[in-house]
Amino acid sequence: MAQINKRMKLFSIYTDELSEIKDVFSGSIRDDWDVHIKYMGRAGDGNGDFASKGFYYIQQRKIEFLIEKIKENWDDVIIYADIDIQFFDKCSGLIEHAIYGKDFAFQPEHGSGNEVNVGFSVIRCNEKTLAVYKLILQYDFEILPIADQSAMNDILQENKTDVIWGLLPKQFWAMSHYMSELFAPPNDIVIHHANGTRPRLVNGERIGSVQLKMEQFQMIRNYIDAQKELELVTAMLQTKNSVFSDLLSAIEGKAMGNEASDEETQITFAFYLHVSLIKIINLFVPELFGNTPLLYDGMMRALFLPFFDSEEVGISYLQNKEMLSEICQDVQSIELEQPGDIPAWLISWTALCNEMLLEPAINTGDYRGTLKRMGCLINQHLKLSERSKYVLFYFIRETFSELARSGQEASYS
Repeated sequence: MAQINKRMKLFSIYTDELSEIKDVFSGSIRDDWDVHIKYMGRAGDGNGDFASKGFYYIQQRKIEFLIEKIKENWDDVIIYADIDIQFFDKCSGLIEHAIYGKDFAFQPEHGSGNEVNVGFSVIRCNEKTLAVYKLILQYDFEILPIADQSAMNDILQENKTDVIWGLLPKQFWAMSHYMSELFAPPNDIVIHHANGTRPRLVNGERIGSVQLKMEQFQMIRNYIDAQKELELVTAMLQTKNSVFSDLLSAIEGKAMGNEASDEETQITFAFYLHVSLIKIINLFVPELFGNTPLLYDGMMRALFLPFFDSEEVGISYLQNKEMLSEICQDVQSIELEQPGDIPAWLISWTALCNEMLLEPAINTGDYRGTLKRMGCLINQHLKLSERSKYVLFYFIRETFSELARSGQEASYS
């Protein structure tokens, strides 16, 4: 495959409304590109919101800008990237492979299919690509679903020009991949395009596109960090993980029997397991008890749950509050030497926690990290969905907040 020998140029544009987003974009670039970000002033009406008058005005100027850059970089390959993108890894090699023998390579709009997202476009500067952008200028953006992107898809899908084009791989991820087909960010993600941010009402408050993009940036960073940590934990505990999984399977069999478990049962079982972990840790680091709600709140923020309505989870917690408190009391009362009426499986699990937690925690002093890693292994073993993990973490956060408020901190540890 022929390589692109010149230092590749990356072009983008931004307005006053998007200055904070621009900082994320430029600060995350990993490749050694020649970066050119053009300031376009104010977008005008709409505060940077999708489908506002200012939005359509800027899309028009963007196409004019690209026509200018194609002429200035004739026969070279350039990249155009929307400013609402953050980078996670180098991607020049993937780009060179995708553009080889083609005029265009685009980010996919969906997880499958051939609709393109023009927010990340690799462009070979020649007569054919120049003609495409001149043709796009003939469209009325305001009557199209996604302005210039709809125009580009119409041109490509209807074969209105003879350009040769292709799609970039799935590592070039966009929120629209999830919105259309529930495709979560891959572990080897290279870019995240924060699209799908049409303004919406949340609890009666209007949230604009810029705020939604910033929230999306943070959510995806948290999610990717959590996935990398889970991969690291799994690799570090490869041998122990197998033993842990086998023992936990046996405990799960004793607890559940042969009955098929629904989501609610799985969450309840996971709650028992996590609370037992917390109990063991608190035997060695009592002060960690007060930080338990904050720790699990952080775990909640690392989940990938866009457009998730958490209000129903709060209602469910209130309905189950008494039961969850009783579970904590059951776990608190466990004495391995005098099990009493405690179920055998819970005794076995507490003993396993005691054994698996002590060595890594005492050796490293990282009790908080050990708790998080063991929790990850539990959730991975039980194959909990992102939603189930959110419910679980919410229940733990609120239950331990309530314990702290009611003065049960000392007795629990």
